[in-house]
Amino acid sequence: MKFTNFEPISVNIDLEGIGKKIRIFREKRGLTQEQLANKISETCDARTISRYENGESEMRMGRYIELCVALEVTFNDLLPDNTLPAVANCSSSYVKYCRLNEIHKLAADHVINALYLEQNSSFKGI
Repeated sequence: MKFTNFEPISVNIDLEGIGKKIRIFREKRGLTQEQLANKISETCDARTISRYENGESEMRMGRYIELCVALEVTFNDLLPDNTLPAVANCSSSYVKYCRLNEIHKLAADHVINALYLEQNSSFKGI
């Protein structure tokens, strides 16, 4: 199976709620947006962090986990209080994911997308 031309999966997640939590933890750690971006990766900048904090931008799972690691919080800590319990309980594998290199994280993201599409009856047969 080739992993090409994958579109991000839209899930009804409260981006503003996640953004507020990112800002709260960033400020608790005494970090500027630029300092947080530098802790994450070379491809992240202060503007990206600003967009996350304002709920203006979705992020891939890998970036979400990188934020958790950089902020020294758990997967669940960044989820808004109104998040579905099923989503909140998926933190058991995030530590393993964090230890993957960037290529393997991207592959994991694609596998998750493929599994979701396979499971969704409207996408069967693709």
